Amino acid sequence: MKLPHFLLTVALFFIVAAGTSQNSTVKILDIAVNPMVYVNNQTPGDSTDLLIQFKISDVSQSAYVKVLCGTTQDLGDVITLQPTVVLNGSDYYLDLNSSQTLISNHCAKINIRLSSLQFHNTSFITIYVKDNNGLGSNKLYFKF
Repeated sequence: MKLPHFLLTVALFFIVAAGTSQNSTVKILDIAVNPMVYVNNQTPGDSTDLLIQFKISDVSQSAYVKVLCGTTQDLGDVITLQPTVVLNGSDYYLDLNSSQTLISNHCAKINIRLSSLQFHNTSFITIYVKDNNGLGSNKLYFKF
């Protein structure tokens, strides 16, 4: 009678341990999204720039940020971006397509341009950080 109870306890311990070991110590906080609409007279179609701002708890342990623009949470079916965290001197930057933005006082920002169709199809933005060990942070969501 005690052996099955012990085995159940051990099994539950490993299930809980496996579930909690997948989370990073890096946390992402305070998402803000500011859309800015631009009319481009040189190429057909309008576009919208999104300024996405957030905080990273431990920048030095962060490898990259994952940004998913999609029709539902956790889905990047419209566009997926992966800016990397780079150290330049004593400062950290987010690098997206060779354009770097300074991470200052844990505050990071990404500026992305969406076509009118992409912007219209985006209902959610999901954002999270992967640390240097490949573990994911918590996720933040922005709903349009």
